[in-house]
Amino acid sequence: MESRWSQLNWGDITKRVLRIQKQIYERTLEGKEVHELQRVLTGLFEAKLLAVRRVTQDNQGKKAGIDGIKSLSSNKRWELARNLEIDGKSDKVKRVWIPKNNSNELRPLGIPTIRDRAKQALALLALEPEWEAKFEPNSYGFRPGRSTLDAIEAIHSSINKKPKYVLDGDIRKCFDRINHEQLLLKLNIFPKMERQVRAWLKAGIVDGSSELFPTEGTPQGGVISPLLSNIALHGMEEMLLKWIETIPAYNPGGTILSKSARRSRLTFVRYADDFVVLHPELEIIKEAKERISKWLEPMGLELHPDKTSIKHTFLEKPGFNFLGFWIRNYPVQRREEGKRRSGYKTYIRPHPDNISRFLSEVRKVLVSTRDVKVVVQRLNPIIMGWSNYFRTTASKSTFTSIDKVLMTKLMNWARKKHPRRDQEWVRNKYLHLDGNRKRFGYLLGETLVGLKYCAETAIVRHKKVTGKASPYDGNWIYWTLRGRDIANRRVSLQTLIRPAVKKENAPGVDYTSLLWIA
Repeated sequence: MESRWSQLNWGDITKRVLRIQKQIYERTLEGKEVHELQRVLTGLFEAKLLAVRRVTQDNQGKKAGIDGIKSLSSNKRWELARNLEIDGKSDKVKRVWIPKNNSNELRPLGIPTIRDRAKQALALLALEPEWEAKFEPNSYGFRPGRSTLDAIEAIHSSINKKPKYVLDGDIRKCFDRINHEQLLLKLNIFPKMERQVRAWLKAGIVDGSSELFPTEGTPQGGVISPLLSNIALHGMEEMLLKWIETIPAYNPGGTILSKSARRSRLTFVRYADDFVVLHPELEIIKEAKERISKWLEPMGLELHPDKTSIKHTFLEKPGFNFLGFWIRNYPVQRREEGKRRSGYKTYIRPHPDNISRFLSEVRKVLVSTRDVKVVVQRLNPIIMGWSNYFRTTASKSTFTSIDKVLMTKLMNWARKKHPRRDQEWVRNKYLHLDGNRKRFGYLLGETLVGLKYCAETAIVRHKKVTGKASPYDGNWIYWTLRGRDIANRRVSLQTLIRPAVKKENAPGVDYTSLLWIA
C-alpha cells in the first residue's frame, strides 16, 4: 500500500479532474445543467484520491476532530479514498474557540473528522467550478486565483481618479446565522448532494461536555464552509448595480448618463463577509446600506451596527480600514500642469491598528526568550510574512519607520539581558556588519545569521485579476503569467500549457521560460 500511494501520477490525476471541472464551468456559463457532470466527478476515483491528498497532505490541520486524527499514513489514505462516498451522512463536529484578530473576543471553530473533511473536499471539487462561473467579478474572498490584494487594487482603481464616500460594511456573525433552507434553495443541487450538504449543516457540534444541534449557520473550519458563505452572499453586487441603473445621473453638460456609466460610478468590493461600497454621492451610500440590510434578511443575516460605518476617502476624517490596509486620498499641492491638478493623491498603507498588532507579536517573542538564536528564528517569519502582505502598496516609509522601532526594541532586549555591560559592548555583540549596514543577529562560525528588515522587502505593484477570470476557464497562459499556484496544480498546468505555448508564438515573449511559474 505504501508504494501504491507514493507511485501515483498526480499530474495525470489532477489533469483528469481538471478536465471535468472545466466542462462544468463552461456548461454553467452556457446556462446548461451540470448535475450529471457533478455526479460523474464525485464518483471518480481520481477525484477521491485528490480530495484525500488535499486534506491529509497539502492542507494538514493543526487540530483534530472528534476522531482525534490529524494525519494519515499512506495505507490509511488509500483506504479512505477507496471508501469515500457522498452518502448523505456526517460525523459530529468538534468545536474549539480561537481568538479573533481585532479583539479579545473568541470565535467558534468547527473541526470535522478527517473523513468528513475528505468528503467536503470531494464535494468542493464538483461545486466550485459551477459557482466560479456564477460568482460576481468583485468577490475575492476564499476563491481560487484571487486574494486580498485583488480586492485592494479594485478599490484603488475606483478612488484614484475621484474621492468617494464609502460604506464600510461588516456582516454580524455571518457563518453562524446563515439560514439553512435559504442556502440549500440557492445551491439548487442534485438530491444526493443536497442530502449531504444538509447533513453537514445539521451535524451535531461537540463543545466540551455538551452537544449542540444547529438550526442555522455553517461551522467555520470545514473545507466547504467558505464556498457556502460565498454562495449565501452571492448576488449583492448585482442587486446594487441594477438599482443604480434606475437612478438618473447627469454629466457636466446636463445630459443624462447611460446605464453603463451609472453602474461604473458605483464600486462594490467584497472579501468574505467584509465589503465596501463606493460612490461620489452620500445619499446613494445611505440608500445602499438600507437596501443591503433588506437583501440580507431572507438569508438570516444583518449588518453589524458597530462595525458598519460611512466614511469618505478625502473629506473630514478621511480613509478607512479594509483587510488591514489604510485606504485614503491625501491632499497634495495643486499644479497648473501635470498629474496633480486635482489636489489629491491616493495612497494605501498598512493600517495603524495592524502595525500595533505586528509590534505586539514582536514583543511577545522578545518577552518569551533570552536566547538570540530563538529571537532570530521566530521573528524572521513574522517580519517577512507581514512585509510581504503589504509589499504591493505604498509601504516603504512605513517599513523604514517600523525597522527603527524594531531596532529599539531589540537593543532594549539586549541591554536587559546584559545589565552590567555598557551600550558599546552590547552593540558589538549583537550588531554585525553586513555589507554597508549593521544587522542584528549572531555569528555561526564565520557566517552571520541575522534578522530580516522590513525595508529590505521590495515594493512590487499587484495586477488585479481580470473581471470574472477563473482557473477553470482554460486560459492557461493568463494564469501561468500571473505566477499563481492555483490549488496545487503545478504539474497539470505545466502539462497543459505546453501545447498552448507552441500555438501562441507571440512575438517578444518567451512563454517557455515562464513554465516554471506553473
